[in-house]
Amino acid sequence: MAALLAVGALGYWLRFYAPVGDWLRDRSGGAAYALFWTLAFAALKPTVPALRLAATMFIVTCGLEFLQAWHPAWLEAIRRTLAGRLILGTTFDWLDFPPYAVGAVLGWAAVSVLGVKPQRRKTGQRENGEAGRLL
Repeated sequence: MAALLAVGALGYWLRFYAPVGDWLRDRSGGAAYALFWTLAFAALKPTVPALRLAATMFIVTCGLEFLQAWHPAWLEAIRRTLAGRLILGTTFDWLDFPPYAVGAVLGWAAVSVLGVKPQRRKTGQRENGEAGRLL
């Protein structure tokens, strides 16, 4: 939980207050964003393998990036709030994808190092009783 709070604070600082150029601010904020969500879901779903969490968060962050290319009025209203800007973003940029990958890899490494391990299943038992779930 401490790691999650630290990454959240660092990401917010990097994105909005860090004394660095706009390019580095945007890219480091994207990596911290993917890392934050990977750690958040690891805390919520500690039995999910680290690689699955990181891959899922990469796919979700990329999906949210593509969503930024869509501008219906109701979505723009959400984006005008602080939470909407922080979670959904506002502007599509192809250059945001590599930082999401870096953040997902860092998330995978952090979850692996922090020792969040999936529970062992009995032979023949499906995870969570369902097939095909990402989380």
